[in-house]
Amino acid sequence: MSPLDQAINRLQQSVDKLESSLNGSASKNAESDQMQAQVKQLQARCDHLLEITKQVDEGLDKTIGRLKFVLED
Repeated sequence: MSPLDQAINRLQQSVDKLESSLNGSASKNAESDQMQAQVKQLQARCDHLLEITKQVDEGLDKTIGRLKFVLED
């Protein structure tokens, strides 16, 4: 094999490795995007549940207050 053929061979191997690396990066970016979307979705759900918890807490406080009032009479 001539030196030129060897150089072409090494160049092709390098290009193949680079393409493989780029494909792996694209896959990781897609996974990262999916994870970020999932985190946003979970954060929205958490915010919603916190709001519901706050409403329930306020309702319980009112109910406890009414029960205390009734029991004191």
